[in-house]
Amino acid sequence: MFRVTSVAFACALAAALCTLAPALGRSGFIGTPSKSFFGHPKTFARPGKFFFGHKGFPFPPPSSAPGTPPPPPAMTNVRTFGAKGDGITDDTAAIQSAAQDAFTNNRTLYFPTGTYVHTDTVTFTSIAVTGDGSASVLKATDQLNSAVVLTGLTPSLQNMTISTAALTPGNFASLATAATLLVQNCAQFKVSNCTFLEGGGRAGIYVTSTIGGNISACAFDGAGLPHDTGVFLFGAGYINLIQNLFQNEDIGIALHPVAPGKPCVRIFIASNTIGNVSYPVRSFGIYDEKSDFISVQGNVIQMANSDDNTEAIQALNETNMSILSNNIWGGSIGIATQLNVGPSVISQNTISNSGLLGVQVVTINTNAGLTISNNTFGECGLKPPIGAVDSVFSVFGL
Repeated sequence: MFRVTSVAFACALAAALCTLAPALGRSGFIGTPSKSFFGHPKTFARPGKFFFGHKGFPFPPPSSAPGTPPPPPAMTNVRTFGAKGDGITDDTAAIQSAAQDAFTNNRTLYFPTGTYVHTDTVTFTSIAVTGDGSASVLKATDQLNSAVVLTGLTPSLQNMTISTAALTPGNFASLATAATLLVQNCAQFKVSNCTFLEGGGRAGIYVTSTIGGNISACAFDGAGLPHDTGVFLFGAGYINLIQNLFQNEDIGIALHPVAPGKPCVRIFIASNTIGNVSYPVRSFGIYDEKSDFISVQGNVIQMANSDDNTEAIQALNETNMSILSNNIWGGSIGIATQLNVGPSVISQNTISNSGLLGVQVVTINTNAGLTISNNTFGECGLKPPIGAVDSVFSVFGL
């Protein structure tokens, strides 16, 4: 048992506790709200502040004196290497020189307020990149290649705007070759508090050959043209997409195997807001093909209309999938799934104004294992002409 045997020691201990008391009650800060869509309470964090209501640590790290903030990370400023950021000068070479310095000296690459034009791909390898939020813009002019590449071990991109909006429309093939941001050959990447202004037929973020990563608190603005895709995961694994905003996209989020037997695995898609533009061929809020262990929960998906081939969530040949607590409006089908191996769960979703079906399930394997429970439907299956295909939900193959 601990005993206080010295009056002087007891007094010193009491004084120390009084000194710490104010720090124990301290909370963090919430970033300034930015523009919201579909009523989404979007909150972006400012550098050095907490976001999403996180309260932070109750006291400073041990290395800091009470009341003294920790020192900022060492920075490499792109202006030091000749970048102008005036929206006219080609800053490609200066950006790459600064990125190399940040890599060599283990520093964060910093873009002060400005518009940095680059005529070729800029690549960030195993470094942290940050800016001043929407005031720091990387503007691409290369029509044929991806604007920015993130690669290597634990790279990150935060508080930036990446734009391919001025480029001519691409096509489906250009999603991989001319993405706004290409994440490739990465481990444990992070993209947060960024805005992606996409040229037509381009992906906001295309992720391939990558294990481990987080995409959070980002805004994706498509051009409102076919093949616009917010985030495209191509055979990636262990990726979290949390609290992002998608608008004017043909497809909000897409998952696809890189090859037969090489699917996306362990993908967590939660608390995103997706607003889509619909096209005659096909449009999706979330499109998932042949993935394993996927969780889609707490998202708000608003399709532009209830026309045919506009599924809010489309999942084909899935293994172990959970679709929970999503709020879906519009589309021809709210949730359309094709299940292979279970168990899978569709539960506690709210689905309204889906023209043909609220939920459609087709099972390839009769032993897949499926639970459908506690879902709420409103005005589903009412698209004329009313016929056999129209219903609240339909299950085949069980």
